[in-house]
Amino acid sequence: MVTSLSPFRSALLLGSAMPLLALAPQAMAQQLNEPQTPISAPDAPVPTSDDQIGFAADALQYDSNQEVVTASGHVQLLREGNRLRADKVVWDRDTGKVEAQGNVSLTDADGNIAYGDRFDVTDTLKDGMVDNTLLVLQSGGRLASATGTRVNGIYTLNRAAYTGCAVEDSKGCPKEPTWQINAVKVVYDPTRERVSYTNANIELFGLPLIPLPGLSHPVGEGGGNGLLMPNFRYDRNNGFEVALPYYMKLAPNRDLTITPHIYTNALPMLEGNYRHLYDRGAYQPPAS
Repeated sequence: MVTSLSPFRSALLLGSAMPLLALAPQAMAQQLNEPQTPISAPDAPVPTSDDQIGFAADALQYDSNQEVVTASGHVQLLREGNRLRADKVVWDRDTGKVEAQGNVSLTDADGNIAYGDRFDVTDTLKDGMVDNTLLVLQSGGRLASATGTRVNGIYTLNRAAYTGCAVEDSKGCPKEPTWQINAVKVVYDPTRERVSYTNANIELFGLPLIPLPGLSHPVGEGGGNGLLMPNFRYDRNNGFEVALPYYMKLAPNRDLTITPHIYTNALPMLEGNYRHLYDRGAYQPPAS
């Protein structure tokens, strides 16, 4: 039997192997205008157990014979802190497959938001794959890729790019980042707060500049070994300069930063900065 719920916005709780538990009409929501802005709509009801999925949509069809739920219009699914939003969602309750299309976003329990053209995920909303991915990290930075997967909370992106720069100008219009790291594959592990690259290179103003084999760096405030923000400047003697600091945490009270400096009009230079915090003070060698 196929049951249709429209034109009212419907919100309900579905169990992965249970009938309909609750149903209530809600107001229509505003449409998503840009990828970086989640749909502003009444939220799906919060599940009371891990076996339930909160579901909200403008129109809903439920085929009880095939166990297929088809939702359209500002669709939201909520399970175990993961929230999926899309224009249309087809959920096969027998296989657990969820296919989402149109203005799709998936927010995980850590606050990272993945945007894409089409998502194929499981009904746990934890594992799946996505085409044309934009991953906005809760701790800062963005990753974009042609395809991507999420398995056990770890994101793997193919033909990807990372940047910590703003991708909008002061008026909110899109712009190319000043620098970005391109790679054949990028892996982001939210638990370790680390991004790792395969065959990476840094790109400055759209031009590939420095190959970075085996690169990885931390994100967020947890700290750890990794690449810091590149520095760029120009003077008449050395010409254009690129400095790429690499931070190494030797101990909770000791660290070392190695910075290669590359110039257009002079030989390259390597700079080191060692710091040590003692019980009665701190030690840092003077800059040369």
